[in-house]
Amino acid sequence: MTVLRFILRPEDGQFTRTKKKIILTASITSIVLSYTCIAVMFLPHYVFAAAGGTAILVQLLVERRVRDWVVEMGLYLMTFTVLYSDLLDVAGGRLRIWSGVVVILDVTLLCDLKSRVGRNISIAVVTWLVLAAVEATLRFGIFDLDLPSMYTQQERREISNCETLPCAVAASTAISVLSIQIAVFLLDYHFTRGFATRCHAESHLCRGANLG
Repeated sequence: MTVLRFILRPEDGQFTRTKKKIILTASITSIVLSYTCIAVMFLPHYVFAAAGGTAILVQLLVERRVRDWVVEMGLYLMTFTVLYSDLLDVAGGRLRIWSGVVVILDVTLLCDLKSRVGRNISIAVVTWLVLAAVEATLRFGIFDLDLPSMYTQQERREISNCETLPCAVAASTAISVLSIQIAVFLLDYHFTRGFATRCHAESHLCRGANLG
């Protein structure tokens, strides 16, 4: 709350104040979840999401204003991290987290960023989902790429070699994925609820003006 009070200027309009709150919430959540995944699961690629969230937060703290290009860059880095993580998860037979992009799209809409940002992110997500489905069917090599943090063939065999399917996952993996899923659910509900509340308030004001 202290950080929020510092960032919000007295002369800010209602939309600007709301935009700052949303961006601040998204950046702090990204930083916390990213560093948790780096520390608990040893997944270095989460540094991209951490860098995006940190850039947004630092810019807000220094200038106390929103620069859309910084927010856009941060959201692109977060999207890359989520989709790369999903590639690792689906290739390794782990729990998937691609739905985390839903919150990123919420931020682009609620903060009234340029339409190309949401469009680019949506295209990237749909393209990845199609590629993952095709790869799961035809196996043309995406899941077998030698990428950082990728499971080797031996590790995959060990993961899937269990008496009862689906095989158990490590506690750290389950906790990290659960944290991301809960964050996606609660943040999406929070942002959507806030948007709906403002729409209802504006609707009541318009009705009152018309009646008057």
